[in-house]
Amino acid sequence: MGVVIAVLIVVYGVLASFERDMHYKLTVYNPFGWNYEESSIGFLIDHLSIMGIYISGAYYVLKFVQKHDRAARTFKEQ
Repeated sequence: MGVVIAVLIVVYGVLASFERDMHYKLTVYNPFGWNYEESSIGFLIDHLSIMGIYISGAYYVLKFVQKHDRAARTFKEQ
């Protein structure tokens, strides 16, 4: 169940990232422009799900590296 929730957060984060033009905002001086016509909750949900992309990505990359390292050590011992 946890993996399904993580996937949903990442998918929504990708959509929110494109809707909010995060690729543009991350390269500008003021990256977190606030749109005063939208709700605060919507803003927070979008940005937290965008953070979820990077959190999930870092988690699974580290998990892959640890698994690869463990397999390399097992191979060397044989």
